[in-house]
Amino acid sequence: MNPASDRTPEQPQSARTKAEEAFRSALAVIVGILAILLLVMAMDGRDGDFLAFYTGAYMVRTGQTDRLYDTEHNLAAERKFVPETEAVIPSNRPAFYYAVLSPLSLLSYPTAWWCWVGMQIATLCACWWWAARRFGYQAVAGAILYPAAGLGIASGQDAAFLLAGLVATYSLMGRGRGFSAGMVLGLAAMKPHLIALWPLVLLVQRRWRMTLGFLASASCVMSGFLAVAGIDGFLRWIALLGNDSIGAQNPAVSRLINLAALSASLGLRPVWAYGFSLFLGFVVLNLVRRMPQWRVFAVTTTASLLVAPRALFYDYTVALLPLWLAVFRSRWNFVRYVALLLMSPLVIPLITLKPWWSVIPSATVLIFLALLLIEATRVPLEKTSASEPVRNNLRCSRSSDKIGL
Repeated sequence: MNPASDRTPEQPQSARTKAEEAFRSALAVIVGILAILLLVMAMDGRDGDFLAFYTGAYMVRTGQTDRLYDTEHNLAAERKFVPETEAVIPSNRPAFYYAVLSPLSLLSYPTAWWCWVGMQIATLCACWWWAARRFGYQAVAGAILYPAAGLGIASGQDAAFLLAGLVATYSLMGRGRGFSAGMVLGLAAMKPHLIALWPLVLLVQRRWRMTLGFLASASCVMSGFLAVAGIDGFLRWIALLGNDSIGAQNPAVSRLINLAALSASLGLRPVWAYGFSLFLGFVVLNLVRRMPQWRVFAVTTTASLLVAPRALFYDYTVALLPLWLAVFRSRWNFVRYVALLLMSPLVIPLITLKPWWSVIPSATVLIFLALLLIEATRVPLEKTSASEPVRNNLRCSRSSDKIGL
């Protein structure tokens, strides 16, 4: 990719050009699938996070919902499927999520694992294909080695679902379907800390229909939770999330990509991380008022990840949309270069190294966000226009997405 390319208005494509574009996109997707499958087989993460998903689904299906958030009972159940499990991997998603996954527990554990991997890869491929249709095949070519997505799937995580929800929200907003966009975004309540700033941004931008959709969806999620687990189950879930003694859900700060990791690297106490988060939220909410849609998504999603109390490498799968938008929408080369750097396999894997090296991903994400915010103050407000698909790779139109709904 050449992020320094001049952007020109989109020209009509011939049938041959469209066919070549589709072929290149399909080839990039196939290469991406093969790369992820190789990573899955190399890591063999079936005894990781998926074990908690499968166990939670099994417990809900077999009527053990009242013990769903009991760590000792969880560990006993997990050892039925993976006997060598030493420490509990808590089923810390809302109970309704495991109710949705319960049919998966009808399969044997190894079969369910490969079905899960297939579901995650298919979801990620759908996001890649959306990006290829909107930005061109180079969007997929630049994303197939994005480490957060591949490592997340190989670890048995479900972050591809969140990315798909964010992409669907962006697409629905561009079509002026605010209420539907809000409902899709509200489904992310299964990991609320990753969308912490979104409700406030919706209010600041006065996106009332989207706010109503978000509240409606979040209410349905909460109602489903209470229907499955009851109020006692909800209280046990809250207690589980606050249990700092569980290693699987409380990794070392150096393994996080957020402001907490940055402040810890400077030798500051945790209270400073909260102060930095409040300050960042204040800056974002003040600057986001008149941003175009693409920048709203890039800034809000990235800032939400930075202020999240627990943001691991696989959580940054959802950052793929902000990175795409920055590469193909930003007018500033600095923004595009840093976005390409984050999309490459050079930065995020550094969290596996010793401190100081491990803080580079957090610092790079903060620099990316800062550049987005600085650009917002330097570039005049773009004229609003219909959010049409942007093709021809980086040679896309200057037109921005809708601001209002």
